Amino acid sequence: MKTVPIETPDPKSKQKTNSNYSLYFYTFLTINLIAVIVNSYLPIYFYNVLNVDRTQLAFAQIISYSALFIKPVISIYFDRNPRLKFPIRLLLVGIGVGILLSFIAFILSIPILIIFGIFLGINFAFTSVIDVIIKKVLIKKSDTEKEKNRNVLYFQAGSLIGAFLPPILSILLPWSMFFISSIIIVAPLIIVLAFLGKPEYAPDKEKLTTDTFKAEFSFKNIALVCIFTFLIYADQLYQYPLEPYLVDFMGQLLFNIVFMIFLLINTIGIIFAGIISHRWNKKKILVYNTILTGLLLLLTPFVPLFIFLFIYAVLMIVGGFIIVNLISLLIDVSKERITIYQTIAVFVVIAKIVLVPLGTGLSEFLASEWIIFIAGILFLLALIPLYFIQTSPTQNQNSDIRQD
Repeated sequence: MKTVPIETPDPKSKQKTNSNYSLYFYTFLTINLIAVIVNSYLPIYFYNVLNVDRTQLAFAQIISYSALFIKPVISIYFDRNPRLKFPIRLLLVGIGVGILLSFIAFILSIPILIIFGIFLGINFAFTSVIDVIIKKVLIKKSDTEKEKNRNVLYFQAGSLIGAFLPPILSILLPWSMFFISSIIIVAPLIIVLAFLGKPEYAPDKEKLTTDTFKAEFSFKNIALVCIFTFLIYADQLYQYPLEPYLVDFMGQLLFNIVFMIFLLINTIGIIFAGIISHRWNKKKILVYNTILTGLLLLLTPFVPLFIFLFIYAVLMIVGGFIIVNLISLLIDVSKERITIYQTIAVFVVIAKIVLVPLGTGLSEFLASEWIIFIAGILFLLALIPLYFIQTSPTQNQNSDIRQD
């Protein structure tokens, strides 16, 4: 009887991989800390403390979010140049320095909105590079549906912990110390990136041929996913008006507590979604949760605040299923090609460039409840492209695998 040699994993390689994942974890923690400050706490500072001109703020947002268009360019470069001509470690350290300095710069330039928008855009550009690198690893290591969701779950964990830090700092510290403490937390990112192992950029040669590309990709399908991705990010419309609206009703302290409760609920939603989503059709999950989200948002102008908070808590759980299955859908449609993945994901950028400033501008004369109502309409419109999206016929095979 012929024996088959069994390959044993290299312990050093495994240790290096685990170390890299720990560093990725902190990187996501830091990036999401900045994101929560920008998306949830700066709106409160701009609206309730400084009472800035929202038209100028919207213009600054257009400038800053436009920097995210660098993502597809970077992804194409990394995909076509697997062997970089400069030290990757030096690149990562430079990115860390750029993230820290631009973070400090946009905090200091808050009173001058245009300058703030420029430095925030620079920060977005640096974080985009890190995002592309980590998403490259995510896609290349997602061989099965279950692995896709588990990888998403792992990276989301770092993001969620980073999201908990701003409300804690806000409870304990005044605004000036809040910003200083945030800078201190971000600073170690430089050291973290210095020890980050070199990611694998080597592309699958079989997938670089023209024939394979034509056979695997439907441009109509990709276009539908792009439209769906834009519409499913309709919550960006109330990104800036929402938190100041809640603080006006409940005060800063209670808001911080409620914010952390929502984060816990969102954590449960993401964990639950990451554990069970691979067992069902991702498209159906997205359909059901998109319908539910749209309908709940339409109720916002007609319910009292405590019911709205309950609705928002439900949306936190639903949002967990949407984000896990959306990323899984993008990976499935992109066929593990980072360029295609980032091309689709750029419509998230377009959604932010269009919807965030639009929501900020609308908040000048329209109540936040009605801005949320409009977002609900956009969510329901997302069902149209979603209905026509074709997913891989093998995407649900993992649900048949016996769980030991």
